[in-house]
Amino acid sequence: MEQVILGGYYDLLSPADVEYNSVVGGMSWRATETDYAKPVSTDGYIKSLRVVLSGAPGVGTHYDFTLMLNGAPTALTVEIADLDVDGSDMITSIDVTGADLISLKSSPDSTPNAVYAKWSFIFEGDTPNESIILGGSWAPLHDTNTEYSGPMGAYIAPTGTENVKRQVMPTAGVLKNFYVSLSADPGTAPDAYRLTVRLNKTTVAQSLIVTIVANDKTGSDLAHNLVVTAGDILTVMCEPLNTPLVEPFAQWGMTFVADIDGESVVLGNHGITLDVINTEYNYLVGFDGDDWIANEAQRSQLAQSCWVTKLHILLSGTPGAGNRYDFRIRKSLADTLVTVRVSDPATTGDSGILIDTLALDEYVDFEADPGSTPDTRFVYWGFVLSDRAYGWSGKISGVTDPAEIAGVAKANIAAVKGVV
Repeated sequence: MEQVILGGYYDLLSPADVEYNSVVGGMSWRATETDYAKPVSTDGYIKSLRVVLSGAPGVGTHYDFTLMLNGAPTALTVEIADLDVDGSDMITSIDVTGADLISLKSSPDSTPNAVYAKWSFIFEGDTPNESIILGGSWAPLHDTNTEYSGPMGAYIAPTGTENVKRQVMPTAGVLKNFYVSLSADPGTAPDAYRLTVRLNKTTVAQSLIVTIVANDKTGSDLAHNLVVTAGDILTVMCEPLNTPLVEPFAQWGMTFVADIDGESVVLGNHGITLDVINTEYNYLVGFDGDDWIANEAQRSQLAQSCWVTKLHILLSGTPGAGNRYDFRIRKSLADTLVTVRVSDPATTGDSGILIDTLALDEYVDFEADPGSTPDTRFVYWGFVLSDRAYGWSGKISGVTDPAEIAGVAKANIAAVKGVV
C-alpha cells in the first residue's frame, strides 16, 4: 500500500548553508542531519518526492532537495531552479529496511532567495496493510525524570505530564517493529534509557518497549504486537535508568498494520492551548510547540493523491456548558475535508464515515473554530489517509464505484457543514 507522508514548515531555507529537516511534518531547518534522522520500521521503498516553494530561487540559482539514507544522499532528489517554484521526482524509488535512518536535505546553490518549503513523499511497504509512524523528541531526554511524548511528529517535546502528549488512534490495527535511535549513548553501564509505547496511559503486556544501555545508541522491539482500535490513546514514555551521564535526543519509528488495507494514520497534538474567540490554524503533523495562528497559509503542508477520513478528536476537558469547538481538516486554504464538533459535556468526537479526496500539490492544515467562548483546552487528534476506495464501499449505502463514493462523501460533508 502507498502511504502519503505530509511535510512542510514555516522556516526560511538558508540561501548559503546545507540544512536538514524531518521527512514527516517539519521543524526549523538545522545544520546537523542526525537531529532529524528517523528510523524506518519495515521494508519498503520511498518515492514520489514533491517540493513546492513559497517563491522562486531566482535567475541563475537553485535549491536541491534530497532524501538522506543512513547519513548519505540518495538518488531521490529534486532541483528547483531560476523562476520555478516547484519540482518533483516521481520516478526514482529508494529501498529502505528496518533501522534505516531517513531525513530531508536542502542544498542551496549560487545564493538563491530565502523562501519557505513544503514537501511530500510516498512510502510503499513490501507487506500489505503496513505503513510507518515516525516521531522524535524535540528536547533531550531527562536524566532523572520519567517524561512522555507523542508517537508521531517531527519533534514532540517530552514532558512530565502524560496527558499533554496524548495522540488518538482513528482506526484499528496493530503496532509493531519499534525502533529507537539516540543521538548519543547513555554514558557508562548500567546507564540506560527505556522507551515504551503506552496504550491509554498504561503499559500493557504487549506494549512496545526498547531499552538502550550505555555503549549503544540504537535498539528495537520486534517481538511485541500492540493491538489498537479507534479512539485509543497512544503515548511514548521515556525513562532514564540508573541516572545516565548523557541526555540524548531520541528518534523512533514503528509499523502500523491496519485492519483495512490501504489505511495509514496521521497523529497529532499541540502543546499550545486553543483560542476561545478566534478561528485559528495549525499543522496537521509537525512540532507540537507551534502557536495557533490566524494565517492559514503559514500552517499548511503538502499532500499527494489520497483519501481522507476518520478524524478523531480528544480535548483536555469539556468546552463548557452551551459551548463547542469545531475542528476541520482543510485543503487548498479554502475547502473543508472532514469536520468534527465537540460540545459540552463531551471531550471527544469523530467524523464517522465522512471521506473526501486530496490531489497532488493540495495544501492541508488543521482548523480550530471556537463557539460561544468555550473553556481553554488542549486538543489531540488522529485521522486516516487511504490510497484505496475499497474498504469504504460497503459502508456507504452499498455504493461500490470509487467516483460514486466520493460523491456520497461530499454530500455527507456538505450536510455536516450545514450543521456546524
